[in-house]
Amino acid sequence: MKKIIYLMLCCLPLFAACGGQKQELPGEDYKTLTVTTSDQTLQTTYPVTLRGRQTVEVRPQVSGTITKICINEGDAVRQGQVLFIIDQVPYQAALETALANVKSAEAKLQTAKLTA
Repeated sequence: MKKIIYLMLCCLPLFAACGGQKQELPGEDYKTLTVTTSDQTLQTTYPVTLRGRQTVEVRPQVSGTITKICINEGDAVRQGQVLFIIDQVPYQAALETALANVKSAEAKLQTAKLTA
């Protein structure tokens, strides 16, 4: 009987603790968002190297120093289009020398005709 009394005395605080008012936990306010569906366009950039079907080498008919480039890399060009301008000073000097040589030769020819 003593065991039952001791058991009841031990369980009494447990029953007393369970029978009280319900405690409410303090609530916190959270911001919420409404989710909607929509179409989105994604832009993605990838590194790439393009190669043409054929490679063309451009070579000048005369040598010289390029003074102006008339095109950009990758431009489409057509036959006869000016691509580069070459320094004309050496060619102009050579032309003037050649013309002077022609006049000198013509003068020598005239002199030879008169003395013959």
